[in-house]
Amino acid sequence: MIEINTKLHACSIESLGVDGIYACGTYELNETEGVRLGEIVIFKGLEKLYSVSCPSGILDMKYSHGKLCIVLSTGCLTIYDVVFGDNTVELNLLTSIDAEDDEGLFLSLDIDCRMNADCWVVDTNIAVSTQMGSILIYRYIPAVDTTSTCRLQLRNRVESAHNMLKENMPAWIVFFDPHTKNRLVSGGDDCILRMWDLPCKGNIEESTEEEEEVEVASLHHIGKNSKSHTAGVTSGQWHPTISDIFATGSYDEYVRVWDQGNLAKPLLEIHTGRLSCY
Repeated sequence: MIEINTKLHACSIESLGVDGIYACGTYELNETEGVRLGEIVIFKGLEKLYSVSCPSGILDMKYSHGKLCIVLSTGCLTIYDVVFGDNTVELNLLTSIDAEDDEGLFLSLDIDCRMNADCWVVDTNIAVSTQMGSILIYRYIPAVDTTSTCRLQLRNRVESAHNMLKENMPAWIVFFDPHTKNRLVSGGDDCILRMWDLPCKGNIEESTEEEEEVEVASLHHIGKNSKSHTAGVTSGQWHPTISDIFATGSYDEYVRVWDQGNLAKPLLEIHTGRLSCY
């Protein structure tokens, strides 16, 4: 086994798709000063190529076609341009946006079309889940020319997407169905898996560079499972080629495989925890 000391706790790892290069997002709470620390570290194998400190802990990251998106413990979504050189990598800050209300930590994110080569030139959505149990959908607006900059705009929001006994619970994970782009799944500390649909684009008011106001629509709740997970739902991923299948992971140490058309019972349950000895 090979180990790398990242100094701070490693919370997320993401391949950058080039010659075994990957990024690691770190997070640590300095209890003495009451601040959260974070760093993006880029490696090629065991070799450290680049690092940059962030104003708070990095809890999740996703890479797609030259851009790295991260969410911070301060409730901030940030996008970097990844510049590859001769055995070098650099990150250039493109844009960022903070939560409009107190959502606590931003816990996870996903990009609706990150497997597509034209990801950043089409109408791209980025989903974020929060400590306060919300789901936020941001629209990525590319620069129209060399004199403008790309932007992020909040277009959809569900408050209290995950709650228990009328208290908001952390929404640990949110991820898109890459086969449709308008369907997503969330999981929370309430032990519930939920499925959502984005409203039709025709119902979303567009904004211009001069006019920032936009009507923030909700999501359509289309299904849930509240009986299978016995602890918080913490991870999830859609099958890359089979459109109806996705998997979730939970604090109960089970991986569950689902058919999106039937959330009443998982297709498969795999226990990943340590086996008991008798």
